[in-house]
Amino acid sequence: MSLSSTLKKKSEYLESIGFLGITFIRNEKIIFSTISIKENEAIDLSRVVTKPKYSYQIDGNSYDFRHTDRCMVSKISTYRNLDVEYKNGCIFKIKNPTLEESVILLGMYSPLIETDQANEQLKSLFEYLQNKGFF
Repeated sequence: MSLSSTLKKKSEYLESIGFLGITFIRNEKIIFSTISIKENEAIDLSRVVTKPKYSYQIDGNSYDFRHTDRCMVSKISTYRNLDVEYKNGCIFKIKNPTLEESVILLGMYSPLIETDQANEQLKSLFEYLQNKGFF
């Protein structure tokens, strides 16, 4: 099975338990997103990259592991009065959200974000990519 197919399978599983996307960021540059590997899927302006929930050190490099949610940015901005930033034509980044805001934001759209099962799946996906030499 190709890396792309395997990632697609992992992505589908994550989505089935409540995730709509995963983004890996290194030095503020997106290096992988589950959304980017899906065929014929339009990237809209409603992607939100939240404050990193996990950070990993690998060979001296720091990787942030972020949850990417599809939602209506205007609704979130109004609901939480968040300061969002438009970037690269398709990403809204929340500027310095508090942990509470991150949890509430994620909780609104992915109720399983805080479960052990979801956390283990996040770690599993990251470790798989690492073992395959993706980073």
